[in-house]
Parts: sequence; structure tokens; C-alpha cells
Amino acid sequence: MHQREKIKDLEMNERRTVAQLVQDFGGMSYNARKLATASDIWVEALENDARIYFSLAGAMTPAGLRLVIAAAMERGLIDILVTTGANMVHDALQALYGAHEQGSELVDDDELKANKVMRIFDTFLSNEYWEKIDKWLEQEFYPSYVPGEGPQTVIVKPTEFHRKLGEVMHNNNDKGVLATAYRLNIPVYCPAYTDSDLGISLEGMNEDMERFNKKIIVDPISDFHELVKDVERTPKRAAVMVGGGSPKNYVLQSSISLKQEKDHGFDYGIQLTTDTPIWGGLSGATLREAYSWGKMRTHNNVTVYSDATITLPLLVESVISRFGKRDTVKE
Repeated sequence: MHQREKIKDLEMNERRTVAQLVQDFGGMSYNARKLATASDIWVEALENDARIYFSLAGAMTPAGLRLVIAAAMERGLIDILVTTGANMVHDALQALYGAHEQGSELVDDDELKANKVMRIFDTFLSNEYWEKIDKWLEQEFYPSYVPGEGPQTVIVKPTEFHRKLGEVMHNNNDKGVLATAYRLNIPVYCPAYTDSDLGISLEGMNEDMERFNKKIIVDPISDFHELVKDVERTPKRAAVMVGGGSPKNYVLQSSISLKQEKDHGFDYGIQLTTDTPIWGGLSGATLREAYSWGKMRTHNNVTVYSDATITLPLLVESVISRFGKRDTVKE
């Protein structure tokens, strides 16, 4: 039977740091204790020199988490980033044109539409910004891949698009995800690149360029091949997952794509989610269930069921305070 410890009531202490608070959560129950466990697992993975594969689903960058993720990269807490196109286009949009705005989910959406404002739950974005980044992508960014005269068909991996986007954001003095990934040479994978405005704008550019016999084709398969090779070279692996979706499965399935079954799986796993497994959701599997597939090779994992806009900043701040900065990060 599991050894039983007494619950430790959380006492208020205005001098306590965020890291101390998260560690004190370990004496409690429910997702407070799970968050403390997540901090322990991430620190243990770093101490054992595990390579950290970080997946980011949904649209977390417009919610205000850009600099949290950038800070984690800066301190060596993330080696590989796998995310949605939505997260990256919103990161780029903010770097180029300005911040998203706070709003309310209770607003009249017909009124928003009439005023050319788009809503992400309680976050607002002017359609003017959207039109600007569309125009920049279609008329400047993508055409740079097919310069000159004559027919051209170019095949580009999402990581290459993201690196070039990151260079633009870095030169624009941004401190967000793409700019930081570019500066630290952290690859940014995207299994569903076209499922975002990045893909919509690419389609628009291809349509405009069709009369010149010019076209750009997205190649996610070569990226996945490179990710699998990266996993193959990595003896110790950790998966830190915000949400689920294709980014989560892209990371976990990379390990079971290895030829030798003995090499399958991740040693450490953390997932921050609000999904529940009983409806067939949770984007593939719970981490315990993932063990049966070979996606996890140890039970050193935890799922924190809570809003990532709350848990991720607490978790990253805790790990940074406890671990510091990994020496392997080179600027």
C-alpha cells in the first residue's frame, strides 16, 4: 500500500516565494499536490540531463504566456518546441503590430463582428492587425522563398518557416517565443502548420503566384523524420505538454517511431490540461495510458488538471527558482 502522509494545511506567508508556494502545495491534495509533483519531475529531468520536449497546444500566446515560454527557453528548460500554427502566428502578430486586448466572453459577438474585432474567449484582436499580418505574409514573407523570374516549386519545412519568422521578430527587438527560439537555435515544430493563418496566408500567396507557376509546398514529414532522429540520439527524454492536440501526440509518437522497441518512450512526463479522459478526449491518452502504447517508459509522470494560464507560470517560476539555468544553453 502507498505510504500515507498527513495533509499539511497551507499557511499564509506574505514573504513566501512562488517556488516555496508550489513546493508547499506538495503537502496538500488534488491538483495543488500534482503541480508540486510536476515541479519535482521537471527539476529531476533537468538534473539528470534529460532533453526537454515541450508541446504547446491551443492559443496560449495571445493569452499572455509568450514571455513565460521564452523565459523557460532562456534558462534551458526547453530544448525542442512543438506547437500549433495559431500560437506562432499570434506570437508574430504581437511582435510586429502590438498586444492583444482584454475583453469579455459575455460581449455581443455580432457587435464585435460589425466593429471588426475578433474574439478568443475573453481576448480581443482587431481585424486590422489580422489584415496586416496576412498582407505581410502573402506579399513579403512567403514570396521571398520564390524570388526571381520563371517557374518555381519550393518545398519548405515548418521548422524553416519558424526560424525565418524568428529572425524577423528578433530583428524587430521582440522577446517572444519565435525570437527567443531563433536566438537560441531551438527548433519549432508544427504538425498542423496549415491549420492556422500561416497556412491560410500561404494558400493565398500560392493562388496569387499560380499565374507565374510559382508554389510553396509545406513538408511536415521531413520535420518529423528529424524529430525522430533527435529522439533516437537522446538517451534521457522528458515531455512537458501544455494541453493536448497534435503537438502532444507529435512529441509522444516520435519515440514509438524508433525502430527498436526497447528505445521507445519518455522517461519523464508532465501534462497541464483541462480535458478529461472519460469522453475519449485528452488528445490521445492519459500519461498512464500512454505507458501501454510505449509512449512513456516509466511511471515518473503527472497530469495537472487545471488552467495552464495559471499553472504554467507557477510551474516555470518554480523550476527556474529551484534549478537556475542549464549550462548547455548557448547564446
